[in-house]
Amino acid sequence: DVTIEAFDVNVDAGTWDLEVYVVIGGGTYVGHETTAGDWALVGSAMGVVSNGPDVPTPLPIAINTSIAAGATQGFYVTVTNGTAINYTNGSTPGAVFASDANIEFLEGAGKSYPFGATFMPRVWNGNICYTLQAECFLLLGFKRANLTLGNDTLLVEPLLAVPMTLSNLPIIDVPNNQQLIGTTLRVQSFLYNP
Repeated sequence: DVTIEAFDVNVDAGTWDLEVYVVIGGGTYVGHETTAGDWALVGSAMGVVSNGPDVPTPLPIAINTSIAAGATQGFYVTVTNGTAINYTNGSTPGAVFASDANIEFLEGAGKSYPFGATFMPRVWNGNICYTLQAECFLLLGFKRANLTLGNDTLLVEPLLAVPMTLSNLPIIDVPNNQQLIGTTLRVQSFLYNP
């Protein structure tokens, strides 16, 4: 899973107002090109001063959109006060234009604002800033461990590993069992991010 954090855009020289939308419920843009109700506004930024054409301009909109492994998410990045956003002509809508070990960026369409004429195939020019979603676990066990996993060390030989986040700490009931009296229960929180 990844979280799209932000975008850098390629816009003409000048000062621009921009908006970013996502397809509601996830999925590709296909079939949603002209239906504004299929999209949710992520955020807008007024008065963004361009760093110049073909120079990344950070878009001051927190995207914060999580995408599950194997899923597709359509984005609509647009200038609202002109036609300053730059693109490349594509060859095949839906074809992989660029990829790395974590995400694929697909060719798509260009849109006149707002949700107007569709121009295909187009490739949005910009940078996608993302983070991998880490997994955090609460480990419970009776025995010590000293196992290196990547740059981390497991100190507990886990009998139980419970997923957790800072906002959702697990509650684990310990049974009322006389045999557990005097037993040492070892606990470790462990963040795993491959």
